[in-house]
Amino acid sequence: MDDDANEMGDDMEGHADIADMVHQDHSDDEDDMIEDFNDNGAFAKELEADLQQNQIIQSSITREEWMLEVERVAFKLKINKGGNDGKEWRSHLDQTKKYADNVRECLPDVRGKLERLSDDVTKALERIGRKEGLLSRSF
Repeated sequence: MDDDANEMGDDMEGHADIADMVHQDHSDDEDDMIEDFNDNGAFAKELEADLQQNQIIQSSITREEWMLEVERVAFKLKINKGGNDGKEWRSHLDQTKKYADNVRECLPDVRGKLERLSDDVTKALERIGRKEGLLSRSF
């Protein structure tokens, strides 16, 4: 039984050593943080700069001056609807129909041109392939 107690005691001592090592690691981290605070005031300056950035901005302009400025620039801020009265979708639909008609008119001519271009490109690629083959056989 004493052997069991001795083994348990040794086991506990092992865990205590681990706890001491963990505690030592944490105290090293705390020492580093304290050094950061004492680092020639750099941390304090950084903290002060952050606080200044987050402060509420107080205006030195009076309400009357502000309202005069708003009246002066208000017309530039308004969106001009141009009298569409919510029927803007209709003009978009009409414009889309016009574009569709233009595409239908131009399609046969453009299709022929694109097919000729495709044939020319295919022939050019075949010629390039033959010349590459010739060069690779030569060297």
